[in-house]
Amino acid sequence: MSRLKRGVPLSKKIKYTLLLLVAVLLFKLSFIGRGSFLSVYRNSVRAEQNKEQYEEILTQIDETNEEINRLIHDDDYLIKVAREEYGMQKKNERVIKLIEAEDNNNPTGE
Repeated sequence: MSRLKRGVPLSKKIKYTLLLLVAVLLFKLSFIGRGSFLSVYRNSVRAEQNKEQYEEILTQIDETNEEINRLIHDDDYLIKVAREEYGMQKKNERVIKLIEAEDNNNPTGE
C-alpha cells in the first residue's frame, strides 16, 4: 500500500495534464493561426482601412469624371487648362512667363 501513496495520485496527474492541454489550446486559439482572435482583429482593422481607401478612390474617380466632362463640354475651361498646365498658345501669340524672385526677408533685393 505504501507504493500507491508515493508521489502525486494518478487522478491529479490527469487533471494537470488536461489543464495544461486546455491552456495550450486556448493560447493557440487566441494568438496563433488564421482563426485566432488576434488574426480576426487584425483582419477587421485591415478591412476598415481598405474600406477608407476604397471610398477615397471612388471620390477620385468622381472628380476625374467631372474634370473629363468639363473638358469635353466647356471650351473656355479647356483653353484655360491647355494654356496654364501645358503652356500652349494660339497662332501668332507670344506667351511671356514671369518668374517671381524668392523673398528671403531682404526688402532691398540684395
